Amino acid sequence: MKFMRGAIISLSIIMIIAGIPNAYGSPLSGTVLHAWSHDRKSSYIEIHNVNRVLGSGDVYAIEQVVMAANYSGSAGVVLLEIQAKNSKGKTCWYSFYWYGKDEVVIDSPSGSQTISLDMSVPHTYRIEVARNSVTFLIDGGSTKVTLNADVSKVEQINAGRWNKRSTYDLYIDNVKEYWNGQLIASEDFEDGQDNFYTDDVFRGRGDSGEEIISSEEVPEFPFLKDVIEYLSNLIG
Repeated sequence: MKFMRGAIISLSIIMIIAGIPNAYGSPLSGTVLHAWSHDRKSSYIEIHNVNRVLGSGDVYAIEQVVMAANYSGSAGVVLLEIQAKNSKGKTCWYSFYWYGKDEVVIDSPSGSQTISLDMSVPHTYRIEVARNSVTFLIDGGSTKVTLNADVSKVEQINAGRWNKRSTYDLYIDNVKEYWNGQLIASEDFEDGQDNFYTDDVFRGRGDSGEEIISSEEVPEFPFLKDVIEYLSNLIG
């Protein structure tokens, strides 16, 4: 009877997950980077300095797997962002934002788009910039958006939040950086160190920061806890 009870619960969970759009997202490896802000007295931003000038035909790309959770507030949380200079020397941003809903916002100087996405699981986010265009991709191209751009120099990569108007947890994994199609840097945090985001900024006084943790601590499919309890009570 105990075996049957477990089998019924397992089968029910599989059927639930199978019915969720984009539910499988992208996998996390054994260890991940956990960045968080748990109050509105502080903020934490992951930063990787790039400082590469884009010539004619050059393409810079950055991608990473991100699981986002525990949002509150009013300011968007950056899942992945390229900070750049345009041809006039003005700072501009090309970003994936999250506001706590099952959607992400693609944001750039030439416009923004909202993409529906199941945020209870991790996804791979990728941004590619050339001098006159930017391409945003999710999960290997299942979602792809290309917009006009004006980029002369890639300054840095950001993830997290600059100001103190939101709380969040970000679980980051499998960071990959490309220059003209060639992998120039990667980080999977398996050695227990963050050797990619090394120029981070902490602001204020409060509960914000980063740590390397096991992916087993990441709350994937958090809604299933209530489902399991319900099925257990139903079956007896």
